[in-house]
Amino acid sequence: MLKTTPRGLQFAAVLLTTLILAGPGNAIAAERHVRASGATAALGALEPLSDTALPLSVTLPETVSAGARLGVTVRTAPWAKVDVRLRYASGAQQRVVGAAGPGGGLHAPFAVPLDLGMEGPAVVQAHVSRGGHDTFWQGSIWVGLPAPPSVTVSPQALRLRAGYHARVLITTTPGATVRYTVSLVSGATVTSGTARADTAGHAFVSFTTPAAVNAPTTLWVSAAASTPYATATGSASLVLVPRLALRVAVTVGSASVNGGGAQTVVAHSAPFSQLGISIADGASTVVHRFGQTDAQGAYTFSLTAPPGGSHARVVWITVHALNGMDSGVGSVSFTVRPAPTPHDYVKALPGLAPGVPGNARFTMGKVIMVSLREQVLRAYDNGKIVLTTDVTTGRPELPTVQGVFYIYSKVTPFEFHSPWPKGSPFYYAPTKIQYWMPFFEGYGLHDAWWRSNYGPGSNTPQGNVTGSHGCVNIPLWATRWIWDWAPVGTTVVVY
Repeated sequence: MLKTTPRGLQFAAVLLTTLILAGPGNAIAAERHVRASGATAALGALEPLSDTALPLSVTLPETVSAGARLGVTVRTAPWAKVDVRLRYASGAQQRVVGAAGPGGGLHAPFAVPLDLGMEGPAVVQAHVSRGGHDTFWQGSIWVGLPAPPSVTVSPQALRLRAGYHARVLITTTPGATVRYTVSLVSGATVTSGTARADTAGHAFVSFTTPAAVNAPTTLWVSAAASTPYATATGSASLVLVPRLALRVAVTVGSASVNGGGAQTVVAHSAPFSQLGISIADGASTVVHRFGQTDAQGAYTFSLTAPPGGSHARVVWITVHALNGMDSGVGSVSFTVRPAPTPHDYVKALPGLAPGVPGNARFTMGKVIMVSLREQVLRAYDNGKIVLTTDVTTGRPELPTVQGVFYIYSKVTPFEFHSPWPKGSPFYYAPTKIQYWMPFFEGYGLHDAWWRSNYGPGSNTPQGNVTGSHGCVNIPLWATRWIWDWAPVGTTVVVY
C-alpha cells in the first residue's frame, strides 16, 4: 500500500492512469514492474528488471500539439540500450529504440500525428539496460489539438486594369488545404481552385482579370483553409477598372521604296512606353524588334526594304505599346517597287532598243549602263546621256556579271591581289589602280593603266591581251569623270 505523501499521491494517480491505459490484462505485469524498480508503470512487454538500476533521467516538454515534433532526451549510462515509447489517449503508439552515446545521451524524436482526433495525456516510458542491469521511467505529456487556422487574403494590388495578370497571397496554417474563388460583385465566377499552403503558410493564386469591363467594378477573392480539425475563411476585394487604349501612330518616310532601299519609321505614343514592333512583308517574312519612346513619346528607327521582286509587295509595320496598365496598337504600310531588270532600263533609253520611240526618256536619276555586246559604257542623268566611252569587260572564261546593281563603295587608290594562286592561268601580280568602284561582290568599275585598247572585241584574246577578270575596265580619263560624278548608291546596269 502506498503512503499518502504528496509524492505518493502523485505516484498513485499516474499508476492508476497507466493501469487504465494498459488494460486489465496487463495490470498484474505493470504492478510487478513497479514493485521491482520503483517506477510508476509499464507499457507492453519489457525486459525483466534487475535489482541494480542504471542511472536514468528523461527530459521532455509539458505539452505538445498534434502535428508537431516532440523531442525526448534520455541521459543514462554510456552505450546502454534505450527503448522510448509514446502512447496517446487515442490508443495510437510510437516507439524509438537506440543506444546511448559515449556520454550516455540519446535524443528520441517523435512526429506527433496530426489526425489524432482528440486531445489528452500521453504516456511516455523509457527503459534502459546494459550488462544485466536496467531502469524503467514513466511520465506523461499533454497532447493538445493545433490552433484553428486563420486566413488572410492579400491581393498584390488593390486596383487593377481589366485583362491584366493578378496575383494574390493567402496566408494560413502551414500545410493547410486552401480552396479559393475569384468572382465579380455580380456573382459571376472568374476562377476557382485549390492550393496547399507551404511550410511558411503561404499559398499563391494567379489569374487574369476579365477583359470585358466597361466601368469600375469590385472583384472578390475568397479563401477557405482546412485542417483535420477546423476550417477558417477569409476574403478581400479589389477594384477592377477598364483598360485605357494608348494612342499609337506610326509613319514612314516614303509610301514606296525600291527593293533594298532605306525606310525611316517613326512611332508616336505616350512618353517612355515599351514598344514591340513586328515587320511583315508580302512574302510572310516577319521580323521583331523592341524599343521605347522618349520623353516626347517618339521612337525612330530605320530598316532596309526587302529585295524587289517581279511584282510590287506591301510591307506592314505593327507597333504594340505598353505603358503601365494601358496598351495600344498602331500600324502603317509601304510598298516595295518591283525590281527593275536590264530590259526595263534598255527599253526606256533612246537608241538602245528597236521600236522604242526616240523621245523616250529614262527618269530614275543617275544610271550607268554597260553593254557587253557593244563594249560601251553610257552614263545617264535623268534620261540624258552625259558620258559615252568604250570599255573592256570580262574575258569569255571570266564574264562580267549581268543585272542591276549599285555602287556600294569608292576607294582611291586601291591595290588588287589575285584570288588565284601562282601557276593558275588567271593569276596576276599585285596591281595598283587609281579609282575603284565595286558594284557587286568583287565586280567593279576601275581604270586599267596597262590597257590601251577598249571597245568591241577587246574582251576577247588579241595577241597577249584579252578581256578582264570580270570587272569593267575604263580609260583613266573616263574613270576619273565617273568617280567625281557618281556617288555611292548609283545604279549600274550590265546587260
